[in-house]
Amino acid sequence: PAPFGLKFPIEYRADIGDAVRSDVFLLTASAVGTYQEKVHEFRYVEPPSVTRQLYQDVERDWAADGAETRYSVKREGWLAQLAAGVIPADFAAGPAYFPNKAKEAAHFLSNELAGEQAILWSRFIPEAEGVAETLEKAKIRVGLIHGKIKPPERERLRDRFLAGKLDAVVCQPKVAAKGLDFSSASVAIFTSNYWDLETRAQCLERTNHPMKKRKKATLVVDIVTPGTVEEDICSGLDKKWKSTRFFMRKVRARRR
Repeated sequence: PAPFGLKFPIEYRADIGDAVRSDVFLLTASAVGTYQEKVHEFRYVEPPSVTRQLYQDVERDWAADGAETRYSVKREGWLAQLAAGVIPADFAAGPAYFPNKAKEAAHFLSNELAGEQAILWSRFIPEAEGVAETLEKAKIRVGLIHGKIKPPERERLRDRFLAGKLDAVVCQPKVAAKGLDFSSASVAIFTSNYWDLETRAQCLERTNHPMKKRKKATLVVDIVTPGTVEEDICSGLDKKWKSTRFFMRKVRARRR
């Protein structure tokens, strides 16, 4: 099953108990702020026909374009990449990226959100690189952080972003979701997601800072490929957030 994540104030830890504590996660980084209001919306983007066909082949046959697997984890990874616009390296046509989602993000940032700073989260390196390239072509000042980018360069890009010298930064969640402050961003865009709530929560916390009070809510946008595993992932994350809120009400009631 997908990992279950729960966010709660640290002073509640004693009330949670040893049996439950092993199943929750704590956000304790110094740059993580108190809760700030967020407004969430979905944007749906149809994939190119080539990735749609490959997706259907993998979903039905567990094989496509010269690659096959009998492992569900491998299959889920292929499906997630194809939904994100990435042809996996295992395939004869891969690796390749189709920027349908990236173009939607670039249009959004160049028009409705012109003048706003944004952090974009992309799960896969070819996807992150493709998103950054597409934004750059749209004349958006953009930085890129993924697993191949060294820590000193990540920090330099963070500093440029906070100084207003970049309009957007594209980040791979497993690399940038912890320890980096992007609190000047007023927009968070997810072009793909992981199943686990902890990674999602850490990504969202990058736009918070304890010393910076926002005058307006952070806009959170999920760009989703319809009819794919991405809808299942977003639905699963939403159910986990709702379970978190229900659990928190129970904990607060116990403390009264």
